[in-house]
This record gives sequence, structure tokens and C-alpha cells, in this order.
Amino acid sequence: MSLLRRSFQLRSTSPLLNVAGASRAYASKRGRPYGGGKASTDPIDAWMNEEGWENDMHNTAHIQLEQHRLTREYYRKSAYELPMLSQLSKPFRPPTEKQPLRFRYTSYLGEQHPAESKVVLEVRVKDLNLTDVQAHKFKLLAGVRYDPATDVMKTSCESFSHRAQNKKFLSDQLDRLIVEAKDEKETFADIPLDTRHVKTKTKLQFPKEWLKPKSEGAVEVQA
Repeated sequence: MSLLRRSFQLRSTSPLLNVAGASRAYASKRGRPYGGGKASTDPIDAWMNEEGWENDMHNTAHIQLEQHRLTREYYRKSAYELPMLSQLSKPFRPPTEKQPLRFRYTSYLGEQHPAESKVVLEVRVKDLNLTDVQAHKFKLLAGVRYDPATDVMKTSCESFSHRAQNKKFLSDQLDRLIVEAKDEKETFADIPLDTRHVKTKTKLQFPKEWLKPKSEGAVEVQA
């Protein structure tokens, strides 16, 4: 092991890295038998179970060795396991008329983030099969969450720690809005829809009078 020890000592160029106890934690993890009670047949595991092995290399070298083994593990997964995922692929099917709800989630690729549990619900009012009176009341109840430019009611929830809870809360709130919109005791037909919260952006058109006229006899060059 002298050559291996010497190579890792040369690669250990991070004196500021605090790795106290990392080698012992790794030894305790690697020294345990695998599932089923069978001992590991890896020669590196057998070498690590020997007494005094932690004095053979520097702690930083053991961390680099662990990173190397982890990288090779992911290489093996990408070579042998990722191609098998194609068997689970399904063709994309657009939502039908019976599926008007659209839920949007935010993922941070495995990292924990406070906004990871947030769920956004979007639905078109015309897809809810409401009458004109019921749709008008639904828009009034939705308030600023309704966008008259796109006819979409958008709402979100991040009050709970799990996505399923936030999704269930939004679904229940939408059911309550639909029930209230279909209640004919008070239709609010005499109340106009307030759209002051919608800020539309005006697209400016370039005046045709400002266009430079083509000079007579000019030759157009095609790229």
C-alpha cells in the first residue's frame, strides 16, 4: 500500500479542510455487513477492517477515495440502469375536457427549499361548465385572482409542509367557490366586475411613416 499511500498524500493539498473523524465514520459504515447478514467480499473492505488501517493514509485521502468510489457508482448506474427507464416511458396525452385543472410545482433537483412545497392552481372559467350568471359570480368571488385577459383563475398555497396538503387545500377551496357560484339565493348580477388589478402592457407599433423608403435602382442583396 506504499504506492497508494504516497499517491494520495501527494493529492492531499487542502490543509484548511476539517476532516477530523471522517475516516473513522467511513470505517464504521464500510465495516458493517451488507443486507442478509453476509459479509462483504470487497478487498478494500477487508483491508479497512484491519487494525491500524486509519494510519495508512491521510483523512483527506480517504475522502477523495470515497468520492472516487461514489463517482464510479453513478457511472455504473448511468451505464446499466438509466437505459432501463425507457421501458417506463409513456406517450404524452393532452388533458381532456374532464381535466380542466392545472397544478404547477417547483422542484430544486433534490435540494431542500422553503418554496418546494408551494402548489399553484390554474383553471379557465369557461371549462367549469357554468352559466353566464354563475360565471359572473365566480369571477366576483375570485377577485384579484381572476385575469379577464386570459379567463384564468390562478391561486396558490404554501401553508403546509407537503405538496399533497397544499394541493388538497386548493382543490377544496375551488369546490367551495363553485358551490357558492351555483347558489341562486344571491347572484350579484347587479355588481360589475372590477378589473383594475389587471395591468395590461401596450405594445407600441413602429410607425410606417418612419420606415426608410427604398431608393430607386437599389439592388437587393440576398443573404
